[in-house]
Amino acid sequence: MKITVHCLILGCLLLTGCWWDPVDRPLSYNVGIVDAYVPVYAQEGDAELEIAVLASRQTDSAGKIFAIGEKLFQVEQGKGIHIIDYSDKRNPKKLSFLQIPGCQEVAVKGQHLYTNSFEDLVVLDLATYPDVQVTAREPGVFPELSTSFPPQWGYYECPDPAKGRVIGWEIKRIENPKCYY
Repeated sequence: MKITVHCLILGCLLLTGCWWDPVDRPLSYNVGIVDAYVPVYAQEGDAELEIAVLASRQTDSAGKIFAIGEKLFQVEQGKGIHIIDYSDKRNPKKLSFLQIPGCQEVAVKGQHLYTNSFEDLVVLDLATYPDVQVTAREPGVFPELSTSFPPQWGYYECPDPAKGRVIGWEIKRIENPKCYY
């Protein structure tokens, strides 16, 4: 009986020592000058938030790939989708770049490309490529892809909705950041 009670008390103490509160909240103490994530903002109507067909460009942060027919669709993490013609398998040719802010996913069915723009599901009509049109947008489908928090744990500057939408994060040395994740 004593062993059971002791084990129960020890177990409770261990579990309370492991309590972790994932909710971000302003820090109540000063941490000094530290490397911290700082949000990058864009306002509604800014070119950074528009879905557009641009000239092909170098791949910096490659993501998922989807192939259909002789076209390859390669995600550029957070930026958009490269459209590549690979009819000549030994010499693929980049055709264009679809700028889709916050893009992480891609799928194609028929003449429609399905992707995300931050947490929204976006459907693009490829039938009249290179004149690509947004045919549907469903907000809030991918809440886990929100940019409200930095990509990694640590100190960060709290986002300010008055400054616009957070489209990314960069590391800077700042004094006394008020948030920790």
